[in-house]
Formats: sequence, C-alpha cells, structure tokens
Amino acid sequence: MLGLLELAGLVEAAGSEALLWQRLHFVRAQFAKYKKHMTAHGSGIGFIKEYEHLAKLERKEKRPLVKLTKPILFKNRYLDIIPVEMTNVKLGLPGLPIPSPAHMAMTPPPGSDFPQTSLAELEAMQAEAYINANYVELWTELTYVAAQGPLPNTVLDFWKMVWQQDSAMIVMLTNLIERGIEKCHRYWPSSSNDRSGSLALPARDNDEEAALYAVDVGPFVVELLSQEASQDYTLRRLRMTHIESGVVKPVLQAHYTAWPDQGIPDPEPFARFCNVIDSKLAALKPAPLIVHCSAGVGRTGVFVACHNILQHMRNYLISGSSKMAFLFDVMGTVRRMRQHRPFMVQNADQYRFVYLYLCAQIEAFFDSAAVSEFLATAPPGASLPVEQEETDASSSLAADDETDYVYEDDDLASAVAYVTGPFAHNE
Repeated sequence: MLGLLELAGLVEAAGSEALLWQRLHFVRAQFAKYKKHMTAHGSGIGFIKEYEHLAKLERKEKRPLVKLTKPILFKNRYLDIIPVEMTNVKLGLPGLPIPSPAHMAMTPPPGSDFPQTSLAELEAMQAEAYINANYVELWTELTYVAAQGPLPNTVLDFWKMVWQQDSAMIVMLTNLIERGIEKCHRYWPSSSNDRSGSLALPARDNDEEAALYAVDVGPFVVELLSQEASQDYTLRRLRMTHIESGVVKPVLQAHYTAWPDQGIPDPEPFARFCNVIDSKLAALKPAPLIVHCSAGVGRTGVFVACHNILQHMRNYLISGSSKMAFLFDVMGTVRRMRQHRPFMVQNADQYRFVYLYLCAQIEAFFDSAAVSEFLATAPPGASLPVEQEETDASSSLAADDETDYVYEDDDLASAVAYVTGPFAHNE
C-alpha cells in the first residue's frame, strides 16, 4: 500500500521537503507509541481483551438493524449478519429513483384517489430495495460498501448495486467454495454460464474489445474481457451494459484467492494484492469501493481497516491534516466500522492480524533507504514537530466512552467465548 507514491512524489504532493520531513517525524513518533501499545499486549492476551472490549462497546451502542420480513429473509446468506438500517444500501432500478422506506411506509390521506398499499405490497417493495450491504465511511474520502457474497437469488441485486453506485472496482476476498461449502455464488461470466452467442447487445464499434464470455443479468449484460491470474489473486476486467439504454461501464474485480478458510492471510502476498488495488484505484474516478467476502464482515473488515488506516497515513503526509487523534487507532477504526456494519473484523486472530500487518508495512516504509536518508538531515526551514501529550492507541475512544478500559482476569473467559462463537461461518 505504501509503495504507490515514491518519495519524490510525496515531496511534490506535500508541497515542500520541509513539510514532508516534519510530518514524517510526527508519524514516526506516533508509530513508536503504536509499537509500545502492541508490546504491552504481549503474545495475544492483550489483543483478546481489547477485542472483547470492542464487543462490549458494540453491544452498548447497538444500532437498529434492518427489520426482517419474509421477502427479505431469503436474501441473507447468514441470518445473524443483518445490515445496520441507517447505513444499509438501498437499491433502485437503472434510471429510476431509489425507493425510500419512509415514502414506502406513507399512508395516503383519507378520501384520496391514491391506491392503498397493503402490507404484503409494502414488504415486496422493501425487499426489492434490499441488499445485505452497508456503506462504511472512516478516515479518508473513500467510501466502502461492505457486502455479503451474492447468493443465486441476489446476483441481480449485486449488479444493480454496482451500477447504481457507479463503482469501477470490486474487491473479493473469498473463494466460491471452501471446505466443500459455497461461500459465494459466481456472479461473473465464465465458460460454465456463457451466453454470448444468444445475447442481443446494442450495436458497437468494430474496434471495441471482444468479450471472452457474457451473461445476461436482468436489465444488464455482464461480459468478461480478460482474466489475469497470479498465485494469490486474479484480476478480471468486466464490462456492464444496460441493454435498454446501451450505456456501458467498465468494472475491475480484484479477487484474493489465498485467504485460508477460518484463518488469516500471509502478510506478503496480501500486501502485494493491496498494492495492486491502490495502483488501480489511482487511475479510476472517485466512487464507492465494493468489498465482499462471504458474510461481508470478517475478511472484509480486515481489508477495510488495513487499507483505510494506511490510506489515512499517506493522506496525512500529503495534507498535514488528520481525522484521528492517533494515526494508528486500530480499536477506534474497528469500532467505527461496526457502527456502520455489525461484527466487522470477526475474531481476535483477525484483529491481531490488523495490528501486525500495519506494523510490518509501516516499519518497512521507514526502514527503506530513501526514507531513512531523507529523515537523516533536516531540509532548510524544517523543524521537529512539537511533542504532544502522551497518546495511546485507545485515546480516541476514551473521550466518548464512560467505561474505563480496564480488565479483570475473570473477563478473559467471556472474551474467549465471544471470540470463538457464536458464528459457525467464521471467515
């Protein structure tokens, strides 16, 4: 993630060598506190306790979830992973306004000619607008859409969401089948579902790229243009066409294939995958980044936390402004994600991985020859940043949390119980 901008590019983006030098020193001081916080956690007990504290906070400030009705019920892969109502993505058809639950629930005034809406019709309308996905907004301008892996009956909903959000990239973090269980239904064309010979597509230029495979999905045709596979991930270039209007949108799917079921990824290939995503995002117009695994909370939460914290650090080096009191606030980041979608970062091993991965990435950045040499000598006009008050990794949480971050040994049993359950689908 940190390899996208070379040092010269950082200097240019920051405005001057002096400003970048000062900001790098501040980030390095914050990183030292981050490592001190990790050291205090030891080999794992501290992470479990901190993770359990997050669980207590989530229960304390639980957001209302989408109300399950019969039409909505079968659109959920797991019935214990239901979207937060306030941040739930609402679907609309191409070219039509997005249905509003408030408007759908309105009762016509007595004596009006407006047709009465029955409960069954209302539930059907709400189901039409429903998808198991949430907007997640953290510390940068990038909005994420965290979603479950599509089911056979929600593939159309998924592509409606891609079209509606004008998203140019999908990040997929699960294989279709793991341990003999379907984790995600194939929602892109392949040789097994190709219908390119029988589809009526709008007229196109002769020089337009031919598709390998194509499939019709409701009002869309989705085509696979190319597929580039490496040992750990696959990049698929897709093309969406709205049949009626002829409007075409390119979509890139970045599919990480090396995440072990109910485990954590190898940091090095995961970092390469994230670097590829950053390099591709830099060339795309701003739009929500759709991220999914199977349930859309475990691996999705890990990716979003790691990606956003490093993006935020890079933005700070460029702008000098930060939305966080502590630049590497893992606990505050996961807490904020869970305010948008429940259970993001699903177990203590994943939580610890976020800490370790960020540590390795930032350490490698500061250990690089270019950054080390740049920091060795202050450029003209530069001065060391004023030392701020001692800040630890949970400081941003303390301000609005009445419960002190203190644990008794008896809490450990409940922490382990939470970490290992209740999900049979831990990712």
